[in-house]
Amino acid sequence: MRQTPRDVLPINHIRRASCIAMFLTSLVPGFSFGADECDKSFPDHMSEVQCINQLNKKLDDELNIAYKAALVVRPEKDQWDIRKNSEQLRKSQRAWLKFKEENCALIGGLEGGSNLSVSEFDSRCLQEETIARTKFLRRIANGEFGG
Repeated sequence: MRQTPRDVLPINHIRRASCIAMFLTSLVPGFSFGADECDKSFPDHMSEVQCINQLNKKLDDELNIAYKAALVVRPEKDQWDIRKNSEQLRKSQRAWLKFKEENCALIGGLEGGSNLSVSEFDSRCLQEETIARTKFLRRIANGEFGG
């Protein structure tokens, strides 16, 4: 049976999406900062918290790249399972963002004593959650999940 351009289009779209996702994830091949980046000695506690906040900003940038790459490879519509489409990924990301903020605020409150300690524990929690989510999104972008 001869394929028409219409039959080939979905495969070309998948190939193009995979190429775009690979390019986006290659922009940040690995985390350029780690948990120990802000463990060096600082003149005061506030400077350490500022370092952690700057690190979290960089990790958020990496998260956004991974999220955009994951969105590219998810279909707008999956006729067999709507949970696999890009809108479900958007819903998941919005829910995760809310969870991350609320959960890390709780952890900061439970672990910290002073306001600066609360901020430090909250920021470190945000860092850990962001790294884990970025790895998850990269796995989606790289096609490591079936279907």
